[in-house]
Amino acid sequence: MSLTLNTNVSALTTQQYLGVNTTNTSNDLQQLSSGSRLNSPSDDPADYAIAYSLGVKSASLTAAINNGNQALAMLQVAQGGIETIGNILTQMKQIATEAASSNTDTNDLGALQTQISQFETEINNIASATQYGGTQVLQGGNAFTETAAMTGAGIVSINVANAAAATYTLTVSGNPATQGVTLTMTNANGTSTQSVFLTTTTLANDVAGGQTSTVNFTNFGISMNVTGTVSTLAASVVTVTAGTSSFTYQVGSEDTTVNQIAASIANFSYNNTNGLNLTGDVNSWADAQLFMGQIDHATTWLNGQAGSIGASQDEITYQVSNLTNMNTNTQAAESTIKDTNYASAMSNFTQAQIASQASVAMLTQANSIPQEILTLIKG
Repeated sequence: MSLTLNTNVSALTTQQYLGVNTTNTSNDLQQLSSGSRLNSPSDDPADYAIAYSLGVKSASLTAAINNGNQALAMLQVAQGGIETIGNILTQMKQIATEAASSNTDTNDLGALQTQISQFETEINNIASATQYGGTQVLQGGNAFTETAAMTGAGIVSINVANAAAATYTLTVSGNPATQGVTLTMTNANGTSTQSVFLTTTTLANDVAGGQTSTVNFTNFGISMNVTGTVSTLAASVVTVTAGTSSFTYQVGSEDTTVNQIAASIANFSYNNTNGLNLTGDVNSWADAQLFMGQIDHATTWLNGQAGSIGASQDEITYQVSNLTNMNTNTQAAESTIKDTNYASAMSNFTQAQIASQASVAMLTQANSIPQEILTLIKG
């Protein structure tokens, strides 16, 4: 190599290695301080992409595990409500058994019926109040269909939220203010009727004035908003179907049915004809004997529903266990690619640091080479 003054090739080469060693030292320090081998895509583009995908997968699995645990909590709330209703049915069976015996007099029957009525109210209260995060789990919203269109028939809207599942026939004969509006309920237990007259209420004036007013059939838990044209309606059949609470739990990281678990919980209202179907009483010995059979059927139905919920809980529990295992292995794979291997990183850092120090020392020597020209000149 020639000896030149303007260009110190040795110094430039040494600076190049010093820059490489300094960059390596900085990268090793970053890995050691962050705990991550991949702090930017430039560190290793392929591994960075793989680690990112695994991280997204792990985050989704974590959310699915949380969904599963919340689903178990929701079903546990439903199970608790069902167990409470079951305890009430047990007490009702005791009362009905007592009332069915001829040694129980009429005064006792009246007192026992009062207890039955209180239990009826309490079962409905439990069915309505058993909620998870504001969602009712034991009393889904009822659905209804009708044979006559509400528009033009004088019925603006109908509310069947508290109605038993049955067929209801609405009949208006002449002027509803004088002849009333009659609703007839028909189900497996027979037929019952309630008429609402508008004569002595503000409803009559509202309807006559073309306003919309509410007619409440309190015996059936049905209310209707009607107008003056309701008198033109001959008959309308409304079929009420007891609602169910339907839930879909996302317990997987993919949008497929195998990553979802569906659960359906029936309506546990006292007089739900598709469920408990308790419409009897203990006002007489014979009535009490029939009521005992109703309670037995209600208990069998309730146990079936409890078993269905238990099966869903088992399914979700197994799914959560599998998700936890998948998430552990996914995070392990991500760690292998992304996390800093401290033994290796520390060795690399020490090597890079020593190389940097050596480069600095050699750069000092390289910078002194042009001074040899002065020796030539003086000689």
